[in-house]
Amino acid sequence: MSKNDINFDFLQQKDEYKKEFAIQSLANLVYEIEDSGVYLESEEFRKTFVKLEMIKDMFINL
Repeated sequence: MSKNDINFDFLQQKDEYKKEFAIQSLANLVYEIEDSGVYLESEEFRKTFVKLEMIKDMFINL
């Protein structure tokens, strides 16, 4: 294994950590909004919330 391979593995792990952190953050945001009930107050926000939920599910299923 060369030095470049080791660096590449490290970068991939870092990217995987960032991806996992982003997914977890997005999921937490969705759950917080859902728990607050704020998304029920306007039709436009409800549509945005549904899109946010779909994006969260898409990321989780990657």
